[in-house]
Amino acid sequence: MLQAEPPKPLTEETFLAWESAQEARHECVAGTIVSFAGGTIEHTTIVGNVFGALTRHLQDTDASVYFFDLMVATGASYRYPDLVVTNDPRDAIAKTRILRYPLVIVEVLSESTAAIDRGEKLDEYCSVPSLQAYVLIDSRKRWCATYERTDAGWIATLPQTSGSVTIAALACAIDFATIYKNVD
Repeated sequence: MLQAEPPKPLTEETFLAWESAQEARHECVAGTIVSFAGGTIEHTTIVGNVFGALTRHLQDTDASVYFFDLMVATGASYRYPDLVVTNDPRDAIAKTRILRYPLVIVEVLSESTAAIDRGEKLDEYCSVPSLQAYVLIDSRKRWCATYERTDAGWIATLPQTSGSVTIAALACAIDFATIYKNVD
């Protein structure tokens, strides 16, 4: 049965139990429930293209690539990134719905999510100690940017509109033709 509001107090356990009973997905942002927007065909195609490229690249490693249905714990929030790469065995718990040790997170920007993905999610994700790269890919135009953790802190690349996107933490480069395959 769907519940309009999650039970109080809103703990991780009560949020997860409530959210799993809902027809639509929700994120928990600093204790507030937020509806999770659905994607367009372009958004879904890009996520699939990048998932395929990362899966092929990481096939002989201990890393796993996940999309859409697993949340990442960011401290006070639980978010659904478009793609997550983890190589931490603590994330390989059967039936888990929350990843706590992401290595790389990829978000595909849409009109309704771009400001959040480039603002509050950037801040939240970069606060996760295990995260080494945050990649933003626009679904409305050919545009990508990356944030990479270094010993000196986070370094943002200049946005790219062609070529390939390099993810140093994975020793990987994905060309724009692959990212935007079948996207006008």
